[in-house]
Amino acid sequence: MLGSMALGQAGQQFATIGTALGAAASLYAVIDRVPEIDAYSSEGATPEKVSGRIKVDSVEFTYPTRPDVQILKNVSLEAEPGQTVALVGSSGCGKSTIIQLLQRFYDPDAGTLYIDDIPIKDLNIKYLRQLVGVVSQEPNLFNTTIEQNIRYGRSDVDDDQITKALKEANAYDFVMKFPEGLNTLVGDRGAQMSGGQKQRIAIARALVRNPKILLLDEATSALDAESEGIVQAALENASRGRTTIVIAHRLSTVRNADKIIVMKAGKIEETGTHETLIAQKGLYHELVHAQVFADVDEKPTAKKVEKRFSRQSSENKNTGNLVKTQNSEADGKDAPPPQPEAAEKEIERLKKELEEEGAVKANLGKILKYARPEWTFILLAIVAALIQGAVMPTFSLFFSQIIHVFSDPNREQMKTDGHFWALMFLVLAAVQGSSMLFQCTFFGIAAERLTMRVRSKVYRNIMRQDATYFDM
Repeated sequence: MLGSMALGQAGQQFATIGTALGAAASLYAVIDRVPEIDAYSSEGATPEKVSGRIKVDSVEFTYPTRPDVQILKNVSLEAEPGQTVALVGSSGCGKSTIIQLLQRFYDPDAGTLYIDDIPIKDLNIKYLRQLVGVVSQEPNLFNTTIEQNIRYGRSDVDDDQITKALKEANAYDFVMKFPEGLNTLVGDRGAQMSGGQKQRIAIARALVRNPKILLLDEATSALDAESEGIVQAALENASRGRTTIVIAHRLSTVRNADKIIVMKAGKIEETGTHETLIAQKGLYHELVHAQVFADVDEKPTAKKVEKRFSRQSSENKNTGNLVKTQNSEADGKDAPPPQPEAAEKEIERLKKELEEEGAVKANLGKILKYARPEWTFILLAIVAALIQGAVMPTFSLFFSQIIHVFSDPNREQMKTDGHFWALMFLVLAAVQGSSMLFQCTFFGIAAERLTMRVRSKVYRNIMRQDATYFDM
């Protein structure tokens, strides 16, 4: 009877094992995935000298999340070393996509991008990104000092190089006015800095690596007029001697560019200098007179929102379907707690998506393979579990013996045997307590180490995935 009860309780553990195997499938899917663009790959060319000449040849591209919408349509352009090329056009025309392709976050569907006549696919990805400095519309500063934020651009720089980068970015004067100077904390996401100050620190961070190519993605569009003038002067200093690709919304940012490329719906409509394009009285002329290079009303349209979601699609689906998030801002804090039925439906939906993507339950052998370093702990825990499992059958034997003792007509013998079996029960209790302690301890150590290693491996593999992975 006691054995039957123990076997019945074991059924719950098998259900737990089944759930764990299913959950492990998504983890191993991430661990085993080989990225199409591996940022940590050692393969690819690393030329000693690069002039910075850029060529985009007949490039076509669609985002993985929107395969039915072609973003770039047979786009070709060139930028000579030291030249500044401005990309202008309404929101969603493909300007920022070209910037992303030059950094090789994606590979084009057709066509080729070149740097110094070398296809960027043939360049080492880390080397390629070291050639490029990027300044975006919303700079990302970390909650540390100004100096450390600049060192994130290049870790091996000295103080003189940091000072030079700050001066080129027109940031040296305001930084030195702070009581702590370079050791001033910028706050969470640069909250202690103004918009113009954050942007100039970001420019210094890009310049400290002395890039051959500078990519400016709407770097002044979020600033007021006063800050824009200061940052624009910093950008002009930064562009000297570097091939620069500028995406801009404002006339003041692009009028001095060596070449202006006007885009519309993924195609290049016009190319030339500011004066020649104004004289043509075409699309650029219309944009200039509207004094805006995005949507005229400056309100977020459906197209802008759709583009933002295509570029930041991790808001729709998080990494490898490990975590699904739902934005419920409309409900706010008063949203009712999720019902059990809703949770079960969500679990079923996730399981169905995993099955559709080809994910299968991880087998126990694969888990044991990953747990090889913990085999010693697992074996010791199994031995302790076997001893723990033998306690109940042993207890049954001891129990039958004590009943037999009570039926002995010899009182002295009954007393002697009773003391003996009472001692055996005490020993059995000690064995059970010790075996349970060792079982829980060794299984706990093995589980903790295995979980930490798997989580670390999943995280490392996520960090080396290409941008296409995050759009899935």
